Amino acid sequence: MSKINWIKKNHTSTCIFLKYEFVQMLLKKIEKEFGFKINYYFYNGLIHSSYITHDEYDKLSESIVKKLKSSPDYSSAKSEDLKRLLRKIQVLSDELFHSDFKKINNEGLLRIIKSLKTDLSDLFFYTFIHPFMKTEMAFGLMKILPKDKHEILLGLADDGEASKEIDEFLEIVNGAYKNGLAENYRKRLAEHAQKYSYLSVKLFSDKLLGTQDFENSARMVMDEIDPKILIDVLAKERDERKKMFTAELAKITDKAVVSKILLFQDYLSGEYSLREALRKFESSIAPLLKEVADRTSYSYEEAQLLTLEEMISALNGEVFDDLEMNRRKLGWAILVWETKMQIVPRHEFISQIINDYGIIAENENPPESIAGNVASQGVASGKVKVIHSETELNKIEKGDILVAKTTSPDYGMAMGRAAGVITDEGGVTCHAALVSRELGIPCIIATQVASERLHDGDPIILDGDEGKVWIIGQNKKTGSKEISGKILNRGKVKGALRELNSILDFAKVGKDDIVVLEEIWPELLPGLLKSAGFIVKNNSLFAQVYSKVLSKPCLLVEPESLLVPAYSKETELDCEQGFVKVSSSY
Repeated sequence: MSKINWIKKNHTSTCIFLKYEFVQMLLKKIEKEFGFKINYYFYNGLIHSSYITHDEYDKLSESIVKKLKSSPDYSSAKSEDLKRLLRKIQVLSDELFHSDFKKINNEGLLRIIKSLKTDLSDLFFYTFIHPFMKTEMAFGLMKILPKDKHEILLGLADDGEASKEIDEFLEIVNGAYKNGLAENYRKRLAEHAQKYSYLSVKLFSDKLLGTQDFENSARMVMDEIDPKILIDVLAKERDERKKMFTAELAKITDKAVVSKILLFQDYLSGEYSLREALRKFESSIAPLLKEVADRTSYSYEEAQLLTLEEMISALNGEVFDDLEMNRRKLGWAILVWETKMQIVPRHEFISQIINDYGIIAENENPPESIAGNVASQGVASGKVKVIHSETELNKIEKGDILVAKTTSPDYGMAMGRAAGVITDEGGVTCHAALVSRELGIPCIIATQVASERLHDGDPIILDGDEGKVWIIGQNKKTGSKEISGKILNRGKVKGALRELNSILDFAKVGKDDIVVLEEIWPELLPGLLKSAGFIVKNNSLFAQVYSKVLSKPCLLVEPESLLVPAYSKETELDCEQGFVKVSSSY
């Protein structure tokens, strides 16, 4: 088999039925719309990453360009279709979230589930093709517009809709700052929390936000700045940006070019609307899955492992294969190979498929396993945190896999936060073994090499039943401690490095910390306020706006260049020279 080059993209976690419907859409709707058949695709549910071949990615881009050229009105038609779909998904999400499924009989529940198929197919179609179309439209406009006008005309001119939540939030905080934490403040905050509870949905299993989460964010803002000052600065920047856009647009005499720019602005707005719609929809699915679990023999966790068709069969009284279910509990993936689609269960089988088919991105290591002795049974998955000394124990967060040469009584609290423990040394009566059994978490000891072979942030599966650690999706170690990037705002700071990708991460951020983000979204603004500076892996309007408004250094780096060897207390962010230097010591 000739080597295939793969493009990897990271996603939020999801349940099988949503991803299965997405892949079915890829196989059917993309071919129908663009005349291009996707032959190879892989989604790895263990690490929430998808893989598409470079060749098919390029061919799909070419097919979309061909469609845009042959059908001049295609882009505008799809933009209008998307607006209609988003309104429909908004209504559907609200209905699903607030429905009293207990009052709906089995036949009615089956109708609801079956009706989801078309809406999901449409939503996933736009989620997939939107970035392609936006990119191709941008390339086309960049060829005809002066280079010094690109930022003004091809950046989002009006972020009012995208920033709606943070604008409302800051107004509530401003009221509290001026008038105190009165009863009206708490009422408004509770209403805000109910309206935007889905903003925490980074992983499908994440809890929805509550009033207390928003209150914590509000206090964070009030501790850092007078909210009215922030509101005014943001409003001024937005107003100036809109005026500059309007002024430059008025200078263009070619009406066709003006129409293309305005359509491109629609696509930029659609990008944020799609993200919100998908997150809200995924959060609204939970009550439906819980109802499916209540009416069948499955738990809520097991219901997340069923495809839409399997859910329908279960509600009709058909029994699902117990062996297959138990395997899916240990991990799942979806493979498309020469257009044939299958679900791959269990981490060993997924690892074998990856190696057999060569589904490895350029920056990845092939899957492998480390053997040790079972000290406490069970299976856990999570990200590695390697502990070299007791001074590093506070970097262990809930759900991490603690890796060390050995453990001691000082490790007790950190082990209580961990999902599992792996050590290089030890016997069945060692500290790691005894405490892990007491905590009921899996533990593998005497691996000899785990603390050397594993690195902070590595996604692993700790199989405490078989005595193996499966390393799947590990990025190659670059060895470089200095990473260059594009300066978005100048400045120079030193501090600890922390990840910030959700409102739930705010509590981890210290005043002098440098935060690393996949992408900057409006709801993350309170966390950015608290930080000393930020590093972003994907550029966006908000990365540029917030770094300037907050007067904090900001560096744009390649997505895989900074893998958070992180939690270093000695990180230097130099946005005068354009680099970040990460110390290897905590």
